[in-house]
Amino acid sequence: MKTKTLVLIVMIIISAISMFGCTLSGVRYHPTVEAAFADHSGGSRNFGEVLFIDEQDNSLTIFHKGRGLYISHYLRDVREDGDWYLCVGVATGGPLIEAGGTSHETSQFLIYHWHSSSEVLYERIGRRPLYGVSYDPIIHTLSINGIPVDYVIETTNIHGDPLFLWYFSDFPLLEGSQEDIIISFDEYE
Repeated sequence: MKTKTLVLIVMIIISAISMFGCTLSGVRYHPTVEAAFADHSGGSRNFGEVLFIDEQDNSLTIFHKGRGLYISHYLRDVREDGDWYLCVGVATGGPLIEAGGTSHETSQFLIYHWHSSSEVLYERIGRRPLYGVSYDPIIHTLSINGIPVDYVIETTNIHGDPLFLWYFSDFPLLEGSQEDIIISFDEYE
């Protein structure tokens, strides 16, 4: 009888671990990105509306707008019972680039330091997303070091003004100094 009770308790624990996203190693995967985001942020942030998803192999980068604008990164574990997610990083905003407002030196500085700090993220998801914001629609024609922007997502800021999120899915490692970063724009119609 004791053996059956012990087996039942172990089965209940394993079921609870699966249901609530725990693993015995301490890494917490969840059945939805929303649950993974809430766990990563201590449950204190509202996931909100998805604006953009970039899926590369088993990693996802999601732009979403809740009480703020978030860029969150996930690892996906494909299981028999469906996909499970681990949130490995959350950021807000990113470097500001504007053709006429922010100086290129300031944007170069922000890009250099933002990208340099992404090494831990690279080790986790195997790529270096580079992203930021702009209030200028010319951002649609952005190139950094001759590489054209992958995506521009249009949304609004908290005041309802147009806001553009620019995004490179996997930007090459920056070499040299911040002065070596070349920000350029083509003509925008």
